[in-house]
Amino acid sequence: EGMVLSMALAGTRPAPNSGETARPWRPKEILEQGLVVDYLQKRFSGMGLFPQPGPTGNFRAGSIEHLHTVVSAQTTDDSYPLALELHPSPAIAGEPKEQALQLIVDQEPHDRGLYGGFWGVLDQEGCGRLSGNLRCLRWYPGKAVLYAGAGILADSDADAAWQETCRKSETLLKLLIPPIPTA
Repeated sequence: EGMVLSMALAGTRPAPNSGETARPWRPKEILEQGLVVDYLQKRFSGMGLFPQPGPTGNFRAGSIEHLHTVVSAQTTDDSYPLALELHPSPAIAGEPKEQALQLIVDQEPHDRGLYGGFWGVLDQEGCGRLSGNLRCLRWYPGKAVLYAGAGILADSDADAAWQETCRKSETLLKLLIPPIPTA
């Protein structure tokens, strides 16, 4: 029998600098992570699988870090149908999914385009590795558009959410802005 692994990656904070002690995770980030872990477990269970969440730790991505939990289950199913069942996660669309997706369509003034999805490689048997895409950069002639966002909950602070979005964007922005040569 095969295994399916999915990674709950939610909650965001600035990564500590070298030698710095990380501050504790705020309740908002812990709640965001819990929502995604619960979502994965419910989706796996709905597919007749028996999900097993692993320990939650920190996952560094450039200048930020996220809470990280692997949820696994035994399965003989192909990866692609599993990915379709899991996408979009609450980290991309919100929860409950159907109402959140409709709210996005009704309220956002732009098309998200490539904002969220999954990509990867599967063999003929449907085994492989697919990764969720939470941020993207789309090239156009003479310009690029960056898509990124922040987790929004009932008690979210708009300024903090904007700062989180800016920090998440830094990794992709560094690809666009060449380093300034030093003399």
